Amino acid sequence: MLEQSPPLLSVKTINISQIQKLFIKQRKKYFMQNVSYIKEAVANASQNISLILLNQKQIKDALNFVINNFLAQQKTMVIVALSMSPTDIIQMIPQNNKKNVYIVDCFSQQATATDNIINAGSPSDLTNIQVVLDLIEKKNNKNKIIIFDSISVLAVYNNNENLGRFLHLFTNKMLLHENTTLFFASKDAIEEDTLKMAKEFSSKVYDYSGLAISSIEEAK
Repeated sequence: MLEQSPPLLSVKTINISQIQKLFIKQRKKYFMQNVSYIKEAVANASQNISLILLNQKQIKDALNFVINNFLAQQKTMVIVALSMSPTDIIQMIPQNNKKNVYIVDCFSQQATATDNIINAGSPSDLTNIQVVLDLIEKKNNKNKIIIFDSISVLAVYNNNENLGRFLHLFTNKMLLHENTTLFFASKDAIEEDTLKMAKEFSSKVYDYSGLAISSIEEAK
């Protein structure tokens, strides 16, 4: 009597959910390894004003890492969106944490807003950006994490004199309220004199711009 061949594996027997979870786990591991260089800046950020210098390719993943790291600590965050749309930033935020994040939209320049997305107009309107930040401070006076996704953009839209006045006022307020501030900057897109000024308003400066994405190893 001929032996029957085992039945072919049905596509239905493949657990798609497990495959998706495995993919997400591997992607998260890869992601963590490729941005873990920024752990130093995050660990020492509390109630400081930190300037983080990156190259353009690093900014999105580095911002993603920083956002999720602080949200895991149950921190309230304010992100000043200058180089990314609020939509792109929201995609970085877990659903259950969205209420803890305010986005100051200087990118899309749209009139529409929500409770957590506030339009601040053009990056050239430094006065309005400060007004929006003050409104958020009054609404939520807990210690917060304030992130500018690219002060390089502010430097494009504003001369050093106006930008210097803004940074002076803003950083003094952040220190007074004991908030934590992180300025992201694309080092290859900012003038040397502007960079020097930004350093003067920062208590800590981290330069990761020279790291090659493909050769980043997990920090010890």
